[in-house]
Amino acid sequence: MEPEAKEKLARREPRGGTAAIAGASVTMRHVALRAGVSTATVSRVFADPGNGGLVSSRTRSRVLRAADELGYRPHRAARLLARQRSELVGVLVPAFGTAFVPEVMDALAVAVHEVGYETMFACYGSNGRGLSRALDYLLEMRVEGIVFYPQTSLPIDDASVITALQQVPYVLVDLAIDGLRAPLVTSDDANGIRQAVDYLVSLGHERIAHLAGVSWHSTGRIRLLAYREAMAEHGLHPSDESVAHYDFTYGDGVVAAHRLLQVKPMPTAVIAADDFGAAALLQVSRQMGLRVPGDMSVVGFSDILLCHTWYPPLTTVRQPKEDLGREAFRLLRQLIEGEHLDVGDAVRLLPTELIVRESCGPVGVKAGRPRKTRRS
Repeated sequence: MEPEAKEKLARREPRGGTAAIAGASVTMRHVALRAGVSTATVSRVFADPGNGGLVSSRTRSRVLRAADELGYRPHRAARLLARQRSELVGVLVPAFGTAFVPEVMDALAVAVHEVGYETMFACYGSNGRGLSRALDYLLEMRVEGIVFYPQTSLPIDDASVITALQQVPYVLVDLAIDGLRAPLVTSDDANGIRQAVDYLVSLGHERIAHLAGVSWHSTGRIRLLAYREAMAEHGLHPSDESVAHYDFTYGDGVVAAHRLLQVKPMPTAVIAADDFGAAALLQVSRQMGLRVPGDMSVVGFSDILLCHTWYPPLTTVRQPKEDLGREAFRLLRQLIEGEHLDVGDAVRLLPTELIVRESCGPVGVKAGRPRKTRRS
């Protein structure tokens, strides 16, 4: 093509000129006309951000300048489709209603964004009935992997859901699912409970009860077993009445706390399976005229943001919520990139930490009496 013809082509615009483009969708064809190249060349420029040599640097600069002048933004989905990638990470989550889940998910989303991926959340409902539909949606959007936050640890009885899960790499976070062999990122709950028992025993407590989670949560089972083992290590063997179960909700925790504090002799300390259970214990203790920590010491589990605002501020086992989200994505990305995981890497236990506040004290110490304590 003669130089004059090339220049004429470069100046050629859609009928009506540049003004006709204003307010309309700028396409790859508009950029090609402005830069004086073919649409295929424009496509190669935006499909290969690293410029692998398919387009000369001079032509590439001309295309990018034309795109900038016209306000063109490449269609991300189409570009990724050409590369056989979506750079989407799917997240299956029951709901965002509790204080624990949002902190985990926020950290996960930040970690995903930091490496140039995008997060697509699909909520399947607190009753779990929307799991199949939510999973299908993520797969239709061509996610490259899934972080799955289970509602319970009960086996998945829908074979089609298990089959669908196996279409892409996936990682479980916080809860295991019975019968499902999948990578899991969770906190070291057993050690957290052990820390709580050791601390209460160091304060002179022997009648330590446990407000336990339900058996269909792996966390509930693990924390209950750890409580029994830690107590036995100190030569303490609590009765069956020293354990009351609740479903990790505040309302059910109130009912269980009433039942637990009717035990004779009454416990001098209670470890709850989560912070909402501990909040229920604080409320029921007040209703019964008990002083915390004078008559009753209370320990929670998770360290949600509300813990330091309750009265008294709650001693609790801190779970590494941000690390759970970040590690779940890190592990998932390994799988997406085709890395092999050893059997020992299938479960990642992240460390917990006992945070001592005002809800615990030595046996028999009246509320308000000065005492040494560690503060978070």
